[in-house]
Amino acid sequence: MANASVRPAAVAGQFYPADERVLRIQLAEMLASAVPLEQVAPPKAIVVPHAGYMYSGPVAASAYRALAPLRGQIRRVVMLGPTHRVAVRGFSLPAAQAFMTPLGEVPPEPCRLAGPAGARRCAGGRFAPRARALP
Repeated sequence: MANASVRPAAVAGQFYPADERVLRIQLAEMLASAVPLEQVAPPKAIVVPHAGYMYSGPVAASAYRALAPLRGQIRRVVMLGPTHRVAVRGFSLPAAQAFMTPLGEVPPEPCRLAGPAGARRCAGGRFAPRARALP
């Protein structure tokens, strides 16, 4: 994959709607029906399932709805997930510089990883040319 690549949505239409309008409606319905949490301190991290919306959508919506009042305070979101198809030791970085979703393209911030020598950027502040495992 080239550095300027956009990764297509891999499972749109299988685990969530591929149609933008349908997806927006489904997300709005799940967020609206999410059970509000009691007032709690802003979390440092949340763990949210990422299975198909039919399996975990309402649970994920509850977590994201709890974060909605903090929208102006959250400066960075770090997403971690399994590689699904390849076993790796450490972390695998995406080769694409953007992800296509039914809601549009999402350009992530260049990766920053903390290593033994401190914070470092991979591939000169851009995603690595190929997905690779990091120690």
